[in-house]
Amino acid sequence: MISDIHVGDPQSPALEDFDRDADFARLLLEEIPARTRGDATLIIGGDFIDFPQILPVLGKNSPHALYGTTEEESVARVRRAIEGHHLVFSALRTFLDRGNQVLLLPGNHDIDLHFPGVLEEIQAAVGASQSTDFAFVPEGFLREKRVYIEHGNQYAFDNRFDHWESPILEAPDGKRRIERPWGTLFMDETYNEIEEAYPFVNRIFPHGALAKVLLYQDTKTALPKLALLVKFFMTKGKRYLIEQMLGAGPEEADEPMTRQAIEQFVGGLEKLSHEEKRALVEEVARDTGAAEEHEEPAAGMQFAPGLLGRTDENGLEQRAQEVLRSGTVDIVAFGHTHKPEARPLFFGGRACSIFNTGGWIPVLEILPHALPSLAELRAASPVHELRYLVLDFDSGPVGSLERLKTT
Repeated sequence: MISDIHVGDPQSPALEDFDRDADFARLLLEEIPARTRGDATLIIGGDFIDFPQILPVLGKNSPHALYGTTEEESVARVRRAIEGHHLVFSALRTFLDRGNQVLLLPGNHDIDLHFPGVLEEIQAAVGASQSTDFAFVPEGFLREKRVYIEHGNQYAFDNRFDHWESPILEAPDGKRRIERPWGTLFMDETYNEIEEAYPFVNRIFPHGALAKVLLYQDTKTALPKLALLVKFFMTKGKRYLIEQMLGAGPEEADEPMTRQAIEQFVGGLEKLSHEEKRALVEEVARDTGAAEEHEEPAAGMQFAPGLLGRTDENGLEQRAQEVLRSGTVDIVAFGHTHKPEARPLFFGGRACSIFNTGGWIPVLEILPHALPSLAELRAASPVHELRYLVLDFDSGPVGSLERLKTT
């Protein structure tokens, strides 16, 4: 099992984070055959393709926050991924030609796999049809032979889908569109634009550290992007907060913004100087056309850097415990967090394991109390931690998280 490959579009280099094509091919055509005595099954546990970061302008086409791209738009995106990563898809084709199996699970970045046209493009690229040898798993999880596998985004507030197994919905414009959770909305409306200016930001781990960098350092150069964050959280942040606190999202539209609301919001950014706050207020007011009327902002609307790319790891832990408690599963494996994990534990008198396969994009890890500047982040060398989970059923199941040496 692997996950979070995030295949993108080389024609948008500022948003393309995947650069391990040769390593992917080597895993399928050398490493896996060397470890197996016969045919193997490759499980791609979500976020194989990074749809929101391919042709990002398409993410702004929807008339409503709760709905993303149409099938035609998602097909255009997957074609760019296939054209830009021939080695990846030719490796999958060869892997299948050798009698192996590939199972695709959806993640929050490739929920578009539910569109038939998207899946057909991938099937054509790897020379397969939807069959037992190459299959998309629309339920989003596998549960068999005492092993449970899923991506894990359903246990993170910002990336949870209300219609996970059937996410193609009728939008207000009459078109069938993919459901869009708050995290994808943030990417479509704000994050992609920030990454185009600072291409390294998607490599920052944990993702919430980006907010600290933009808030507390390099304020003058980052002011326009910081204004994007403020605007987004003031207009769309309440959807996230309501979903987190109440478990329901409002049918919302952008509301008129007042200068007083912006001043109160920005006033909570403690580490900005008075001059920086004033400049930020002016930037946001100019960008939004904020009115001068005095109107109280929505209750509870405070800037919360932890919302940026927040993953509810407690939710993943609770889900793993729930699955193990059933007594029918001994191994639980997730992706989503990009943080590799291999943890043995005893549960109900049984030897069990919880795994996370990590991710394939390079990582710039920021320590809890560190605040590197944007210049330092540009100069930093990212680290690749490529892992894959080997599941052996001859005497088990038994799982081991292996490291793939990079080329």
